[in-house]
Amino acid sequence: MGKKDEEPPPMDAATRRTVANIQADWDNRELVEIVQLNLLTITKFLNDFDSATRYKLARVNEKLTRLERTLDSCEAAVRATLEGE
Repeated sequence: MGKKDEEPPPMDAATRRTVANIQADWDNRELVEIVQLNLLTITKFLNDFDSATRYKLARVNEKLTRLERTLDSCEAAVRATLEGE
């Protein structure tokens, strides 16, 4: 028969504790890695969102400035027409 059918040797209490501690350590490391990856994902999203929002707000600001100038010109033209009557 092959090694698949063989049972592992019995472990004493100290070995079982060591194995349990190692397994717990690996579980904790895996959890920490998952949290780190999620934090990186969230940080990237927030940075991308910030960049996109700043760009869009700058565009809106440019359009608003252009509209304000156009409105000022229209108001001046109306005033000039009313004063010329």
